[in-house]
Amino acid sequence: MTYLLELQPLKHFFFGGPNAFEGENHFVSSEYFAQNTQLLGALRRHILTAEKLLKAHKNGLYVPGKKGIPDTDSAKAYALVGGLGKEDLGKIERLSPLFILKMDNDTPADALFPLPLDLLKKNNLLQPATMQRIGGERLPVDYNAKEGTYAGLGGRRFWEDYLAVRPSCKAKTRRYDEVFLPHEQVGIGLDRKEIVKGKFYRKTDYRLAEPYCFGALLRSDYRPQEGLLTLGAENGVFRLRVHELDTLDKMADHPVIQAMWQPREPAAKWVALGEATLDTRDNAFAFAFTPWPKTEKRLDYHTKERHYRFKGKTAGLRLAPRGSVVYLEKPGFPPVAPKHLNRIGYNLFIPIKESTHV
Repeated sequence: MTYLLELQPLKHFFFGGPNAFEGENHFVSSEYFAQNTQLLGALRRHILTAEKLLKAHKNGLYVPGKKGIPDTDSAKAYALVGGLGKEDLGKIERLSPLFILKMDNDTPADALFPLPLDLLKKNNLLQPATMQRIGGERLPVDYNAKEGTYAGLGGRRFWEDYLAVRPSCKAKTRRYDEVFLPHEQVGIGLDRKEIVKGKFYRKTDYRLAEPYCFGALLRSDYRPQEGLLTLGAENGVFRLRVHELDTLDKMADHPVIQAMWQPREPAAKWVALGEATLDTRDNAFAFAFTPWPKTEKRLDYHTKERHYRFKGKTAGLRLAPRGSVVYLEKPGFPPVAPKHLNRIGYNLFIPIKESTHV
C-alpha cells in the first residue's frame, strides 16, 4: 500500500543548514527540506512510540533487549522499522523525499516539487537551457553562469509542461519565499556558558505559509498512526495525517508522483527529486546543472557489506541538491553510489525527454 504522509508544522522548524562566521559572530540558516535520514529517523521513532516499544532511560529512549539476545519487544521493533542500517527498514518498503502539499479544505490538492535547475526565464516563460555539442562536449549555449537559473517550486501544471517538453508560464510556479516564511532569532554569544562581549548569533528558521504543508510518500504494509511527530534539529513538532494515495484523485494522477517509483528505462536526461550522491567521475556524465560549491552537506552511511570509515569517522558522500539536472553521453541511468539509498528517498531521479538530442 502507498500512503501520502501529510506533515503540518505546528511551529517554526529548523532542518540544519549552512553555517557562516563573521569574526566571532555566528550565522545559521535552516534548509527548506529535511534530509531523508532525518525523515526516516522521525518516522521510525513515531512508529515505535505509537506501538509503546520505546523505554525511557537517562540517556534517552531505547528498545529493550540485550545485545545478541533480543526480547519480544526488540524483535517486534526490528520487524516494524528494521535495524540501524539503512538497508534494514522492516515494514518501510520505500520512502520518498519531502515535498510541499497545497491543501484545499484539509484535503491535498496539489504537490509542489523544487524546479529543475536548468530552467531559464525567456519572455516570462520558463524553459530548459538549450544543449549543443561543442568541441566534443555537451554544453548549454544560452546559459549565463552569472545570472544562474530560475529557482522555485512547481506543481501539477508546471510539471505537465516540463515533462511534455513545453515552455511553462512563470505563473504556474511559486517562489520559495512565497511558501517558506523566515523567522529570525538573535542571541548573545556564549563560551563555556559565559557571555562573550560583542559576540552574537543569528538563526533563521521557517514556517509554512497558508495553505501549504509538507508531504511524503510511504510504501508499506503498515499504516502509521496519526498524531504528533517530531522532526528536525530542534525537535520541531508536526501533525501527521495519513492518506491512502489511491483515494486522492488529485494526488494519484500527479505527473511527478506517478513517475516517482515507476520502472526506469534508459534516458539521456534526468532530474533529481531528492538529494543525490552523484558520482561525477563516471564517464557516463556529459553535463550537470547542480550548484556543487553550495552543497556542503555530507551523508553518513554504511552497508551490510562494508562500513565506510575515514580517520575513525564514518565517511561522507557529497549530496547534489533537489532539482539537479543530469545529462548523460548516451541513454542510461545516473551514476550514483551506494544505490540502496534510493529506498529512503536519495538518488531518486525521473527521466526527461529532450526536444532535440545532440
